[in-house]
Amino acid sequence: MNETAQNSSISKFFFWEDKLIKDTPLWNCNFDNKPLTHKSKFVYTGIINNSKNIFECGWASYPDIFTLLGFVQHVFLPTSLLTWFDNSIDTGFFIPLSHFDVLIDEIQNNNTKLDYKKFFHMEKNFHLLNQYWAFDSNSLFIELDNFCNQFSETWDSKDKKVFIKIFNNPNEIFNFIKKSLEWDFEDFIEQEINMSLDKLKFTCQNAIIAPLLNKKFIDILNINMPIMF
Repeated sequence: MNETAQNSSISKFFFWEDKLIKDTPLWNCNFDNKPLTHKSKFVYTGIINNSKNIFECGWASYPDIFTLLGFVQHVFLPTSLLTWFDNSIDTGFFIPLSHFDVLIDEIQNNNTKLDYKKFFHMEKNFHLLNQYWAFDSNSLFIELDNFCNQFSETWDSKDKKVFIKIFNNPNEIFNFIKKSLEWDFEDFIEQEINMSLDKLKFTCQNAIIAPLLNKKFIDILNINMPIMF
């Protein structure tokens, strides 16, 4: 059992609530402006709700897999729940400040038409993530990666979509981007991402060890490759 992770502040809602209150960047950023290391983990998220005019997507880095788990559980999942189910908000992208369990009650009270099967499925997702704090870092990455892949498959409909993909290192990001665009001609790919695949590969291979790339890697992804789902 990973008691260190379970007892650390990043596993607690109040840690992430404080970040949100202080308007700390959490989505398209290097978390807390920390430099990339070999322990860094990466995440790509996308949230769409056409009826609310919501289209949000982007890349972020977190210093380790446990901090990334905290973001997924206490920021990404509540935001997904609110965006998908709360029809009391007509338009706009909102990140809830309420604890997930409180948010569950608020949405039920404010919305008369809910798909309760799906609604409680997302609630089960939250409580499933509670169990992940007991894993060691290697096991956690495997479990969280599987969770994110299944989550993205489940929450995909005609007018709404929630997507999340995590990466162990920048080289996995290159493979993901290349695979996402492999149906296109190479000239079109370079227009799409504003660089050649060779340059992108070099960027990903050196993102951690080259000081300038280390600082700018997430910005490069968000500027050149924001829409990848």
